[in-house]
Amino acid sequence: MVAGRKYKGEECFQKDQIEKILPGKTTKQEILLWFGPPLAIARKGKVIKIPSPDVQKTSSYELHSDTFLELFSGKHEITENHIVYYYTYSEMKGTETVVVFAGTGNSKLVVDKLWILINKETGIVEDYVFREQE
Repeated sequence: MVAGRKYKGEECFQKDQIEKILPGKTTKQEILLWFGPPLAIARKGKVIKIPSPDVQKTSSYELHSDTFLELFSGKHEITENHIVYYYTYSEMKGTETVVVFAGTGNSKLVVDKLWILINKETGIVEDYVFREQE
C-alpha cells in the first residue's frame, strides 16, 4: 500500500501553479487566490514564528524575517515596502505493510517551499523562489 499524508499546507504545489507566477505582473490578490493565506509573512526587521517542519511536533520556532528577504537581496534592493509570503507543503511518502501486531515501512518526508517577494505598496510580485526537497 502506498501511504501519503499531508502535514503543512492544503495542497501540494503544482508545476502549472508555480509557472503562473509572473514577476512584475502577478498581483498579491492572485497569489492569495491561487495559494491561500501564507504560512508566514516576513517584513524587514521583524521576527516571525514558523511551525516546526517535524511532522511529529506541533511546535514552532522563531526566525528573523530578514533571512527570507536575503533570498532576494542579490537581485533586488530590499526596502520597507517589501514583504515575503512563505508557503510550505510537506508530505510523508512511502510504503507500509501492516500485519496484526507488527508493521514495516519505508518512508521519506518531502518538503516543498515557496517564497514570494511582494512590493506591498504596489501589490505586485517582484520575484519568487521555489525549492523542492526530498
